[in-house]
Amino acid sequence: MIDTVKIKQTVNLLDLLAPEVTLKRVAGTGGGEFAGPCPFCGGADRFRVQPHHPEGGRWYCRGCGEEKWHDVIDFVMRRDKVDFYDAAQKLAGDDVPRTAAPVPTPAAQPLASAPGPDWQAAATAAIGEACDYLLAGGKPDAGAAWRYLTSFRGLTKETIFDAGLGFNPDWRRYGEYWLAPGIVIPLLVGGEFWSVNVRTTKAARQAAESRGRGLAKYQAMSGSVKKALYAADWLLFARYGLVCEGEFDALLAEVGRDAGAEVADVE
Repeated sequence: MIDTVKIKQTVNLLDLLAPEVTLKRVAGTGGGEFAGPCPFCGGADRFRVQPHHPEGGRWYCRGCGEEKWHDVIDFVMRRDKVDFYDAAQKLAGDDVPRTAAPVPTPAAQPLASAPGPDWQAAATAAIGEACDYLLAGGKPDAGAAWRYLTSFRGLTKETIFDAGLGFNPDWRRYGEYWLAPGIVIPLLVGGEFWSVNVRTTKAARQAAESRGRGLAKYQAMSGSVKKALYAADWLLFARYGLVCEGEFDALLAEVGRDAGAEVADVE
């Protein structure tokens, strides 16, 4: 067997790039992050490589990377148009053991906690302004967001208000934290904000793409705890739970639950 774990941990992704593809170090994330043109789809600054990531070298492209990180084997599969086994075999060579290596037991991760006071103040200000902008009406972009939430997503005015949804019309900075343009979705757990997620506008994504930077459809406010569970407080004392794909789906399920409760009260 080819030891794919060993391959991912020992092969340097930077060595696999053609000489004409030059990347520059842009951050210390994941043991050091490099950026430059994508060898597959082009683009001046959409390709990212973390060659020394703890889980093994990995790459990401905002244009053709399917919005996820890929490993060195995926890189060779795409570059040489081969299947997984052939790519792993090419990378293994004679120096890499072909016996399965024991997978180390991951260390216990510390429990997450909500961001600190500075971020809480920034998030509170951002959410308040976004709520006021959406609920005040009168602006075309706010009106479009309201129609999206009610007509397309099926949310009620009460649900939108209770969830603290809002709209941010442009990039805004709150202290040292940035908020992208779009529908603002706060995540509150135990009386503290953990995250402020934004469903970004199409215009913002197109503008970012034109600059070769890229912008995800959902972009959290900087400083957010991105792995926090939305509506976690709803699970307290609950007998059943419903796993949803996103925040709007969870809110729509809540609309349905409330409607069912109202029917039960009438009956």
